[in-house]
Amino acid sequence: MIEVGPDTSVWLEAGDGRRVPVLGSCSIGRSRSNHLVLSDTRVSRRHTLIHLQGEGEYWIVDFGSINGTRVNGKRLTHPAALQHGDVIEIAEHRIRFHQKNSPAASESSMDLTAATARELRHVNAWLLVADIIGSTCLTHSMEAEQLAVSLGKWFSFCNEHIEAQRGSINQYLGDGFFALWIEPPDFAVHVKTVIERFAAAQKDAALAFRFVVHYAQVCSAGVQRTGEQAVVGNQVHFVFRTEKLAGSLKESVVLSEAAAARLGLKDASRCIGHHPLQGFPGEFEFFRL
Repeated sequence: MIEVGPDTSVWLEAGDGRRVPVLGSCSIGRSRSNHLVLSDTRVSRRHTLIHLQGEGEYWIVDFGSINGTRVNGKRLTHPAALQHGDVIEIAEHRIRFHQKNSPAASESSMDLTAATARELRHVNAWLLVADIIGSTCLTHSMEAEQLAVSLGKWFSFCNEHIEAQRGSINQYLGDGFFALWIEPPDFAVHVKTVIERFAAAQKDAALAFRFVVHYAQVCSAGVQRTGEQAVVGNQVHFVFRTEKLAGSLKESVVLSEAAAARLGLKDASRCIGHHPLQGFPGEFEFFRL
């Protein structure tokens, strides 16, 4: 376990006094592969994930554990942002989240931002956005605990398959997520495997979900200190607009023209037409799986 030093700006403090730095993502669970190990049969092997997204913003995600995760006494049903001083409860374990907000930390953040700007580069990337269908209705039709477990298992399933195919979830979005694969190398075969597994899972999923895939050039700024990738640009907005389009068309899987062509899935029988996207001029061709 890495020790917390004087320069550590974000860390977890367990009830037994252990202090674990949060460097990018930090997992909590019973398995020894976790960053913070809780040796307790009431704790799942991979129970909870704390995930860095954006500039110094940390989110917590429960991975469908039966006994759940509580933040400040409230059971977590969706991924949520953490604040300094929040108390995370897993079984009877109390873990406090610490995030420094000192002038020194702000200066360090500014230096990191400046370094990031210098490293900004254009790269080809696969972009995937997934979303639970009808999540607002589910909060009224399902018990909170049942929804928490089902949603957590879905996040765990998606995270496992994306990471197994060398991708990463870049952002959790309450009832969905944004994932990416930065090239090189050519990740088409890995993305195709994820698409096939997600499409197969849609048939028997406890929660209905949709996903969209795009292939484009984006601006990337890798942050070496955390290992997280920051991507920006209008093509990131494009894939989110595509997810909105998929919802309006009631399509469960939508591929952009660029993604379909690169995957060898661009043919007339799969085409779902040309459609406008808000904020983008003209119309764009899209395909179903």
